Amino acid sequence: MRTHVIAWLAVATIFVANTACQAGPESPHVKNLSRKVIASEKDRWFGRAAIGTAADGTWVLAYREGGIHYVNDGVLHVKFSDDQGDTWSKEDQHLDGSAIEGFPTYPPGASPEDPTGPGEPWLYTTPDGTLVLHSWKVKYSDPSLNGGTWQRTSSDGGRSWSKWSQVDFRGVESDKNVFATDDHFIVDGTLYAGARQWAKGRWKNMLIRSLDSGKSWEKVSDISSYKHNTTEVGLEYLGEETILAVMNTKNREKVYRTWSRDMGRSWEPLEEIQDQTRIWDRCRIWTAAHIRREPKWWTDKLILGVGDRAIIPGQSTPRRNTLWISEDRGKTWSGPQHLDGKTKDAGYGDLMYASDRNRYVFVSYHGTMHEAELVQYEFILE
Repeated sequence: MRTHVIAWLAVATIFVANTACQAGPESPHVKNLSRKVIASEKDRWFGRAAIGTAADGTWVLAYREGGIHYVNDGVLHVKFSDDQGDTWSKEDQHLDGSAIEGFPTYPPGASPEDPTGPGEPWLYTTPDGTLVLHSWKVKYSDPSLNGGTWQRTSSDGGRSWSKWSQVDFRGVESDKNVFATDDHFIVDGTLYAGARQWAKGRWKNMLIRSLDSGKSWEKVSDISSYKHNTTEVGLEYLGEETILAVMNTKNREKVYRTWSRDMGRSWEPLEEIQDQTRIWDRCRIWTAAHIRREPKWWTDKLILGVGDRAIIPGQSTPRRNTLWISEDRGKTWSGPQHLDGKTKDAGYGDLMYASDRNRYVFVSYHGTMHEAELVQYEFILE
């Protein structure tokens, strides 16, 4: 039987290795860091967490379980919290103990009968309160089997979900090679998000948007090109039609930054920033005010980023779950602040803010390719 570990564990000496990667003395630092495991089982892999917010404020957490990181038996689960992550419901049950219609679910590309994978969830809360769940279908060894991005929606706070349907991205020639499970934001009722497109073994990033709360999607522009070979992209709106984008390369050798000054219609040339950030993998970014759900959050100069740090440039492992900070709207970045120890597999995840206890809440995973725990980190910044 699966064991869900709820005990809190103290995390000490988190800034031991590589003092060159510490934030400067003037920068905010992670304080009062705590850690708890919210999904774990021997010889099972949990990870790739995403959090949406239901209309009543309930947090909705989606994540993947599998035999190992890269295997086609992956299944998606969901949990709920009405106390901002202090406690979570049982797996695939609502707070009252009722079962969730449609969960657990095999996203397209993750069922044992389908040779493609792995499944990865991403959650959006749309302007009208709909929860949109994305997953994708990919076969690296045989791209002819790629199936692109698939979607389910919930209009009742995550209690029931529509059937899976493949997303048609208007303005894209080959939907089967577009994978939309990256960062997003909402401005003036429009949902903007990042996506990756694959061709001949290389990747590029694009900006997509939905004008109708996830019912349809269209391409806005390319953020990078195939020559850059970039993967996950972090996006944040900074006001006055300005968007900041941060992304890493597939080979984990470079980290790029760029801006759009016209709401994503065009982008400035990519700039390398790995001398500041080190190798930032699976980038996600927000203004701190955005995380705290404050009005006019786009005016905040403080930007927070999460992901994993690839310790050795050019190599996938080892990794550390990490926080990045910019105090000038993304122009410069302090050195990464580690949230956990080195491990073979970590990353992906979502950052929230628990206003009732004034703590940032980051849900990610930590472990190996064969066994990983879904972990919740909490901290303050001083």
